[in-house]
Amino acid sequence: MDGSSGWHTNDEVSHFEMERLALLHVIEAPSLEYRDKVLDDWVRWGYPPGSISHRALPYQVLGHALVLDWMWDDLSIGQRGDLGEIVVTMMDDLLSNAPHDLGVFEVTVGPVVQ
Repeated sequence: MDGSSGWHTNDEVSHFEMERLALLHVIEAPSLEYRDKVLDDWVRWGYPPGSISHRALPYQVLGHALVLDWMWDDLSIGQRGDLGEIVVTMMDDLLSNAPHDLGVFEVTVGPVVQ
């Protein structure tokens, strides 16, 4: 997962691969071949919370968010909603892992600077 390309022994697709195919989909105006590869093989539909290592999770969030953004016009309404839910669930996992990764921290909000 931490490599720049290729399938890995943990069966995770590198986020770079998702990003590249999503970008190629946009450039090729649009290429359904790239879209279908990402949606059929690499998107984690029905993501079970806690199923990705906390070290790999930020990269999966990035890849899924870029797919959602860059392929938005060529996704069905249902796919958009499902993919958005996956990203939110992954972000919830990231936040639950934050004390483990960063230690205990407190969020404070200061005045808005204009």
